[in-house]
Amino acid sequence: MRVDGPVEVEAVWRREYQLVVSSRFLSWNFSHIWFEENSTYMLVIPGGPQNLGNGTLIEIKEIEVRSGFEAYKADRIRDQSINITVEGRRAPVLWNVTFTVHGPIRMKIYWNVKYALDVRAPPGTASMRNGSVTPPATVFIGEGEKVTLDFKDVHLTGDTSRLVLHDVIMDNRSLGPITSVEIEVKRPVSVIAVYRDQVIVWPKLRGQDGSIADPDLVVLRSDLGEATSEGGKAVWLDRYLTLGLRSVEWRVVKAVYKGVDVTVNATVKASEPGTIAIPAEISYLTVRVRDVLGVPVPFANVIYSGPGGEVKSTADYLGATRLVVPNGQGRISAGLIGTSEGEVSVPPGEHTVVLPVSPYTIALITSLITPTYMVVRRRKKE
Repeated sequence: MRVDGPVEVEAVWRREYQLVVSSRFLSWNFSHIWFEENSTYMLVIPGGPQNLGNGTLIEIKEIEVRSGFEAYKADRIRDQSINITVEGRRAPVLWNVTFTVHGPIRMKIYWNVKYALDVRAPPGTASMRNGSVTPPATVFIGEGEKVTLDFKDVHLTGDTSRLVLHDVIMDNRSLGPITSVEIEVKRPVSVIAVYRDQVIVWPKLRGQDGSIADPDLVVLRSDLGEATSEGGKAVWLDRYLTLGLRSVEWRVVKAVYKGVDVTVNATVKASEPGTIAIPAEISYLTVRVRDVLGVPVPFANVIYSGPGGEVKSTADYLGATRLVVPNGQGRISAGLIGTSEGEVSVPPGEHTVVLPVSPYTIALITSLITPTYMVVRRRKKE
């Protein structure tokens, strides 16, 4: 400016106010944040559902703008013909707010917030009250809502298999085997129902030689508890836990057969329903019954007597039978017409009993006596 005389300069100012956004989520950056006083503006804001990727789902519920003493509410635009993209993606929901600047501008964004409730449980074991979703599933629940989950104590998966509730874990915290839990959803929640997969088995004692016998008593123990079978009755044994699928080993605590402790330090696994072999100190004992002539005695009565009881059997037509007896010392006796007995040690597993007389001995003697008598009598007549 060239001054050739008095100059009067007047500065004309325009008052502007900065837009300040208050929001619980996201970082809001507008290309234009200064707005002229007494001017009216319209803002279009994308506000569709957004998954934050951490189990949180958000959607704008309401937008309010305050300037001076005036408050303006945003309207949700329902005209889907408007095409606005945010970061290259079309915004399915838009909000429109129109306001006049009378002073400092404050925009407040309110949100609908839902959190992921991740429920993991074997199918058919869990349910959500008043809900249509059946676990295992992940559902989004409104912030502050209360949800009740129910878990079956026992769930049959077949005639010889079942699931038994072992623990309920919520956010890595064990709650124990509770059948119901109420959750007030204030953050993403993870709930895991851990079940014991069990099958029904019938314990049988098994010796090293393959001998099989029904036990008087079997006691098994694992990290999950103890199982007792009397007289070979069926018991439920755990196969594994549904969390991690770790197989369960059962340690043989006690095995009794014919009143004798036949326990072997061993472990077993219940892999499937049915018979389960329990290692035990038992063996086969083969008994052969003969008479003094060495002839087999069929159908002889054979009895093994041990420290805790007896094992009885009947010889076959060859005079032999096989018993399953506890390992150790015992007495074996056999009889039909006559009786004989003796000491036996098991193993080894074979013993011969000699009877003083048998039906075959008597028959043989009778058959020899009759011809001799007839020969003597004929000679006298001559």
